[in-house]
Amino acid sequence: MKCYEYEGKKIFKDYNICVPKGQLVKNEKKAVDFFKELSTPCVLKAQVLSGKRGKVGGIKFVDNLIELKNNYEKVKNMKIYGEKVKNILLEEKLNIKREFYLGITIDPSVKGPVIIFSSEGGMDIEKIAEKYPGEIIQYNLYGDMKKYNFYDMLSSFNFDNKLMLRLGDVMNKLTNLFFEVDASTVEINPLVLNEKDLLIAADSKLVIDNSALFRQQALNLEKKSENISPFTKRAKEAGLSYVPLEKKGNVGSIAGGAGLAMATMDTIRYCGGRPANFLDVGGGVSEGKMSEALKIVASRKNVRGIIINVFGGINNCEFMAKGIEKAIEEDKIEKEIVVKMRGHFQERGWKILEKLNIPIIKHGTTEEAVELLMRNLEGGQSNNVSSS
Repeated sequence: MKCYEYEGKKIFKDYNICVPKGQLVKNEKKAVDFFKELSTPCVLKAQVLSGKRGKVGGIKFVDNLIELKNNYEKVKNMKIYGEKVKNILLEEKLNIKREFYLGITIDPSVKGPVIIFSSEGGMDIEKIAEKYPGEIIQYNLYGDMKKYNFYDMLSSFNFDNKLMLRLGDVMNKLTNLFFEVDASTVEINPLVLNEKDLLIAADSKLVIDNSALFRQQALNLEKKSENISPFTKRAKEAGLSYVPLEKKGNVGSIAGGAGLAMATMDTIRYCGGRPANFLDVGGGVSEGKMSEALKIVASRKNVRGIIINVFGGINNCEFMAKGIEKAIEEDKIEKEIVVKMRGHFQERGWKILEKLNIPIIKHGTTEEAVELLMRNLEGGQSNNVSSS
């Protein structure tokens, strides 16, 4: 889950990382009241989940009440990269002496987190790497790292001892935060050194692993609208694990188990098809769940055929067959379907599918089922076919 800037900064404060004096202002009156309280030039910052707000006018510097009032509504009425601005963060304007970049993220190449520091900040890390390649350091990160490890990292820069100690301290705090809140990315850009030689997080980027949110309820994060496909949203509401794949995928897949779903997709590709999706119905699937799974997969425009590959286990084959029947009747599905099904009450399930003239692989392999579907899509036999 991506956090808004104000959420990230609230968590930074909990870890004693300095942030500017600021307040979330939901209307102009609150903005005016807080501006008067600060009695200093401020920054209006649109709270959206996308970056690069400043480039499209989502960040405004204001020196007086007239500028505040003129810019508040402008920012509040903006739509930034498709996201409507709901809230604005009003902060004191920092007196910047120097800017740094500090971030931690997961690096697939090392299969773990890395910490990245640059003596230049205030721009995208990619641009920093291109413009100042010698000013960036990157180290593999471990949960038991101590402050002296960070001092060693910074030793290649000619920082005075005072700055070195303060930077190492922020690195240590950010590392603790990263591991303790189950983050996948945390970034401070810029990390500002002000006129009092204090290090302040002028911005925040924080992404928390969705799978760990149940452990992070104390953070009290604002619920966000998920930027997911309508198919994925519909599947999630039905309790199904669904991932859309190629837009031009021509073969849909429904499987009982993540491993079987992956093997089915590989087989589709091996047999000349293009898998359109991953869908795992899980255990204890009901008639309604199977029906919804088939409706979702069949609703993809480019899908011409669907392979349903389930081994009963704790699932009931009769319930699953009834779900298939229900989907076909309710949505008038006319796409080619092949079912490979075994398990509890399989004979009853097979009987239902035979009445629907759906080809069944009863005792054969996944490859046989996919090959049968591909032949039917190419114009071969599409009547009920069983394999023993």
